[in-house]
Amino acid sequence: MTEPSAPDAGTREQVLAQLADLIARAGAARFLRPPVAPGARAFPDPWAPTPAGLQVLLRRLAWHASLDECGVGEIVVVDRRTGRPVTERMPATRIEALEVRGGAATLVLGFIGADDVAGTAAHEVGAMFAALHRPGQMDPYRSAEPAAIEVEAADAERGSIATVYLGLGVLAANAAFQEYSRAGRFNGAYEPLEHDVLRAGAVPMSVLAYALAVQAVVRAELRARAEVGAEPRGRAEVGVRVELPSGLRGPQADEVRAWIAALRGQGAALCKRLGIAPGATVEREPAVAFA
Repeated sequence: MTEPSAPDAGTREQVLAQLADLIARAGAARFLRPPVAPGARAFPDPWAPTPAGLQVLLRRLAWHASLDECGVGEIVVVDRRTGRPVTERMPATRIEALEVRGGAATLVLGFIGADDVAGTAAHEVGAMFAALHRPGQMDPYRSAEPAAIEVEAADAERGSIATVYLGLGVLAANAAFQEYSRAGRFNGAYEPLEHDVLRAGAVPMSVLAYALAVQAVVRAELRARAEVGAEPRGRAEVGVRVELPSGLRGPQADEVRAWIAALRGQGAALCKRLGIAPGATVEREPAVAFA
C-alpha cells in the first residue's frame, strides 16, 4: 500500500530512534501496554476545572505512565492563572512542565480551557519523562543524590513522542489536532459558524499517528507470536490482525489506520528496530479512583 505523505522518511526514522532509545533505557513494558483511552474507565477520578482538579488529573496520567518508577512520587501545580485571554475565541489550556526535584514534579498552570485538558497535560507528562531520560545521560533517579532536573524546550518534542512510549499516545494525538465549531454572534440576519483549531504538544498530529501505528503493529506481532509460539517459520506476517487503538477521534483514527495498512507485514522488522525481544504484550492495570 502507498505510504501516507506525512511524516516523511527522515521524521519516521527519528521517531523510531527515539522510541528505541526509551525502550533501551527504561524497558519495553510501558510501550507494550494498550494505550490509555479517554473516558471514565481510565479516569475514574472526579474532574473540576481548578488547580486541584488538574493536580488529580496529572496524578492519574503519572500513574498510567508509571512515573513512580522514575522516582516521581508527587505532583505540584503552581497556579499562575491570569484569567481568560480576551483575544482568543477558544482559549487553549496552558500547562507547562517546570522541573522534577526531590521526587516532586512541578508544573505551572496558566489557564484551564474547555478544550482537551487531559491530552494537553499528557504532553507535559511526556516532557517530564523526556527530561529524566535525556540521551547520553545517566538516569537521574539511579544516582545517589538525584539533582533537580529542569524541563527544557528541547524536551518538549521528545516528550510528545514519549507519550506514545508511556501509553498516553491516544490522548496526546487527540490533543495535537482539535476542531471546534459553534454558532457565532448573531449579526442581525444570521449566526455565522465559527471554527477553531487548537494544537497541543510540540509535534504534528501525523507524527503521533505514525508512532501509534508502529506501537499497534508491534503489539499485534507479539500477540501473534505468543499464540503460535516464539517465532514460527513460514508464518505470513500479512495475516497478523492489527487493532486500531481505541479512543482516537476522526482525523487521528484515519491517519493511524492508514499507517497501520502501510506497515502491514513489517511487525518483525519493527520489533528488531526497536530492540523488543519476542514475548507477550503487557496488560494495563485497572484504574481505581484515588482516595
